[in-house]
Amino acid sequence: MARRTSDLIDSTLDALFRHEASQARPAAASQGAEPGFRPPPSRSEAKADETTRAVRAMTEAAAETRAVATARLREARKAKEAQARAEAEAAAALAPAKAPRKRKAKAT
Repeated sequence: MARRTSDLIDSTLDALFRHEASQARPAAASQGAEPGFRPPPSRSEAKADETTRAVRAMTEAAAETRAVATARLREARKAKEAQARAEAEAAAALAPAKAPRKRKAKAT
């Protein structure tokens, strides 16, 4: 029976880490805590988390504002360049063609 690659990887990882897993026990498991349990943050941690969330919100808002302004300025620049290009082409079409220069004969 052919083994799937994922089964082979799982069995290899189990074999490699079986020894470590049997000796090391997580601290929460030894204290009888539930696997998904997280103790409530201390007052200073809660305040730091609140400050971090506020700063991230301000930073993201500033980045969004900057992105909108950049897009607006980029469109304005492209429009100005297109207008300048059109004016240059119109001026070139209206200007009389320059006559080719005559070369001076070399004095020998």
